[in-house]
Amino acid sequence: MNIDYLVQNGGAVLMPLLALSLATLALAIERAVYFRWTTCQRAAPPSQPGADGLPSSVPECALHSAAAGIRTGALPPAAWPRAVDDALAEGRRGLRALDFVVCVAPMLGILGTVLGMVNGFGQPASAADSPVAMLLDGIAEALATTILGLVIAAAALLVRHACAAGAERHEGRVVRCALTADPLDGGRAA
Repeated sequence: MNIDYLVQNGGAVLMPLLALSLATLALAIERAVYFRWTTCQRAAPPSQPGADGLPSSVPECALHSAAAGIRTGALPPAAWPRAVDDALAEGRRGLRALDFVVCVAPMLGILGTVLGMVNGFGQPASAADSPVAMLLDGIAEALATTILGLVIAAAALLVRHACAAGAERHEGRVVRCALTADPLDGGRAA
């Protein structure tokens, strides 16, 4: 069974499975670039200090910018918890979408199997084809969508775990940054 056969005979379930695989790939690339960028920027020497003397090249310095805004009166103190929450949420972006793919892809694969079996049993046998051969072709076609659904779900699960690990590292950096930049504590916490 090759890709052309699968595309031609995959049925209505193949396109949603393809969309899920592309969404997983896009999320994996976006999160890898984001976590790599924050890591590279975090390790880079400061190009220019920000208003509070801290490097402005560090992504978490959005918190330092918010802290400086609160200290100067440009932002209300109530903006601080929101700035910290936004910085934490950025690291977790995409995890729910990956959870969705992990749950839905196997279900779509099984749906494709059921539809393929129904189509296999429902086709009238011609005189040239044996009923067993036609049934086996239908079953093989049907199981291909299950395999595809399980492969997509497994790949999405691996990507999800990698993104969750990256999010945990990101949260650690954000918390350390929030503690050092806390405008309500004068930025003196360590």
